[in-house]
Amino acid sequence: MRGVEITPFPNSPTGLVACMVEKFAAWSDVPHPSRVFEVLDRDAVLDDVTLYWLTGTAASAARLYAESHDTVDRWFRDGTSDRIDVRTAASIFRDNPRPSRRWAQRRFTDIRYWNDVPRGGHFAAFEQPELFCAEVRAAATALTQPVP
Repeated sequence: MRGVEITPFPNSPTGLVACMVEKFAAWSDVPHPSRVFEVLDRDAVLDDVTLYWLTGTAASAARLYAESHDTVDRWFRDGTSDRIDVRTAASIFRDNPRPSRRWAQRRFTDIRYWNDVPRGGHFAAFEQPELFCAEVRAAATALTQPVP
């Protein structure tokens, strides 16, 4: 992830908006961070931030990133020796890090669907909902086909 830094979360709604909008801008597929609201609807962002604020769950949601960042970096840098032998589907949105199919095939031995998606970043379902739904459908179709 670009700029994964988990610092103590703000203790005000305004601070939380600033913190989360910064992540939306940095991790979304936008031409420039200042143009994040060309991709994400302002009201939807406010709804998202409000949900985190009212439920007090922003810090626990961000904790996953803080606790897994080093492990994921190591997987991409060094690889892993375990194999996943179940049917697998992957939609590769414009996120960071982005796995290559060659890299993924070393671990996931039965890739049935792989697509490098042209739009959408880390928040693909939020940024490109129609494209995200089409990817879910394509993956489900590929995973439910009989074994060749």
